Amino acid sequence: MLDLPLPCSSVRFDFSEEKFQTLAQERYPHKKMKISVLQTTGSTNADLLMQARAGSLPEGESGQVQVLFAHSQQAGRGRLQRPWLSTAGQCLMMSVATTLNVPVSALEGLPVATGGIIAKVLEHYDVTVQIKWPNDLMVNRAKLGGILIESTPVSGTNRIGVVIGLGLNGRLDNATLMQLKHPAIDLSRLVKSEFSSLHLAIDLAAEITNLLTAADLSGKIAQIISTQVALRDACKGEVVQLIDPFHPHAPPIAQGVVLGITKNGGLQLNTAEGVQIFLSGEISLRWV
Repeated sequence: MLDLPLPCSSVRFDFSEEKFQTLAQERYPHKKMKISVLQTTGSTNADLLMQARAGSLPEGESGQVQVLFAHSQQAGRGRLQRPWLSTAGQCLMMSVATTLNVPVSALEGLPVATGGIIAKVLEHYDVTVQIKWPNDLMVNRAKLGGILIESTPVSGTNRIGVVIGLGLNGRLDNATLMQLKHPAIDLSRLVKSEFSSLHLAIDLAAEITNLLTAADLSGKIAQIISTQVALRDACKGEVVQLIDPFHPHAPPIAQGVVLGITKNGGLQLNTAEGVQIFLSGEISLRWV
């Protein structure tokens, strides 16, 4: 485990639905965010995927999204179905969803681009993070948060439901830190002064809304990757291995120096066989 600095601020995500809705309306009156806050649930992503399949989510072309926040998740998960450990109030657990009339291929690069806009919001709170391809928010190779993008067909239509899930460590207790397989860090060890976790959650929801409801989603993703993500690439210039997460002890799929991330979210790797591009799929990246 990393030698982490002591927490300098009590960061808790335990606001009410009424406060969330009221402040969201004050700060972003033109954003069409339908907001719900649950005390506990299995998974905010799973909840919104179910709504998407049933056709009860708004249409992104109208600028509308559904935002779902939970104080506690009983079956929180990250990419590749990995469990997301958390205690009530200690993590931001939020999903933003809508339905879109786009091909699934238009979602390529969405995890990386989402990381870019989240990193930009965090910088307004004096928290500097980098993006580890394809979906992790990192500080000095310790994980601050993760992004989970999921999609599903909408019953009886040609539309797809798209859900962007975000888990962000607010204040991790020692017991939780000890359970984690990889180094982690939290906001309480990064923020330089007291701040409003409610304001942060609303700002993140608003920026994710901007991305999901963009008129040209693929173009917006490419623009964010070439600007925001390129500035914060945690792996560029580093030697990394790509591995099969289901067979972590097998020989790596590839090894090489990271050249950058393509506009559609692919990892560009300079290997012994030449330059190759990998899309996320069922691939994990680790530093060598």
